[in-house]
Amino acid sequence: MPVPSEKTPSDATAQIRETLQLYARVFEAKDLALLQRVRPSIKPEELARYRGVFDRTRSYKLNLRVDTIKVSGNEAVAKGRREDVIVTANGDEIRKPGEFQFRLTLAGNRWTIDTVR
Repeated sequence: MPVPSEKTPSDATAQIRETLQLYARVFEAKDLALLQRVRPSIKPEELARYRGVFDRTRSYKLNLRVDTIKVSGNEAVAKGRREDVIVTANGDEIRKPGEFQFRLTLAGNRWTIDTVR
């Protein structure tokens, strides 16, 4: 009989999707504190770069479409497509489509993002 506290891969996948939704919310809210919670290993210079981008934009929306999530113990890789929709301070809209790959780690009972590519 399985131990109830053990996480099944589908639980991990659902939790990882929640983490990625939080990451997308960082951009919409321009919330650097949330960014640090979702990506605790983010370097100060990268955080400063995000602050600069957020300061220069009227709005920022990040759309993520997850294609695959591979979980291996306390680590996972999520891959898919992203579209950044940015409205600059002067009102210009910029759409930047691309691919993403996130490396995540389970710390305690929470998945966090280690790297973004």
